[in-house]
Amino acid sequence: MGPEAARALLIIDDGLVPHSGRALARAVDQGSMVRLRRGVYVESAGWQRLTKEERLLLRVLALATASRSQHVFSHWAAAVLLGLPVPRRATELVDLAVDGTRNRTIAGARVHRLALRGEEVVEVHGVLCTSVSRTAVDVAADCAEEEAVVLADAALAALGTEGKQLLRQALDLSERRRGAVRAERVIEFADGRSGSPGESISRFRMHRLGFVAPKLQVRFETDGFLDVADFGWEEAAAAGEFDGEVKYRSERYRRGRSVEDVVIAEKNRENRIRRRRPRFARWDWSDLQEGRLDAILRRAGIPKREDPT
Repeated sequence: MGPEAARALLIIDDGLVPHSGRALARAVDQGSMVRLRRGVYVESAGWQRLTKEERLLLRVLALATASRSQHVFSHWAAAVLLGLPVPRRATELVDLAVDGTRNRTIAGARVHRLALRGEEVVEVHGVLCTSVSRTAVDVAADCAEEEAVVLADAALAALGTEGKQLLRQALDLSERRRGAVRAERVIEFADGRSGSPGESISRFRMHRLGFVAPKLQVRFETDGFLDVADFGWEEAAAAGEFDGEVKYRSERYRRGRSVEDVVIAEKNRENRIRRRRPRFARWDWSDLQEGRLDAILRRAGIPKREDPT
């Protein structure tokens, strides 16, 4: 859901309709409305259907709507406006950038003192936020490294062939001291070929576990079929796949096919890849959450680096 679709869900009390404020307050008390900011509401039924990321987007738009001054959103708030991935744990508070000379707090917001140049601020459907490259740099410097890699991978995919250079330039221009070393490490590791947050997290954990770095989006031609594996290790004759549920649940990926048809197609694809790479590993979110990735890759014969640092 983009900013325009999200904005359509907001109910604004602009004070022009008599007694509307009291009616909305009663609706909040009765549970049929959720109050996001003073004078900004959303229907409870619609709110319950939203993902955590979509709820963050509404919080951002509600703050922008309710504020008299125009804010610049940064970090994860900027990411959600720009359509970049946001971790679920970061969706409760709205990130704001303020001039380094200002010291202020805003309810429901994380306030960051950032010196921003004009080109580092962009407008998304009437809302100001940090640019893709600046957002990736700020997250890389200030947030958990694994989450920063996910965002940096997506940023590189959005920025194109010059993406890594643009991230390095953004880091240099930011004149950061705190977190700069970590940001440099994230930028160096980031790869725009990563196909999803699950693939980015998998790659990051492979590195932390000491495995040899895989090639990404490895293509195989077999019997007239072109198949792409998420990860490949040519010397080990191995391939790997992160198996997210979206390919089975999302209509965009199923393209009119039933879940059963998608499962069968995936099995046939895996069999073709196995003919080219006999060692094959597959894992999902639960494997990442439960720490089973090391054992899965070991069983598939994926080698570890001689120097695991």
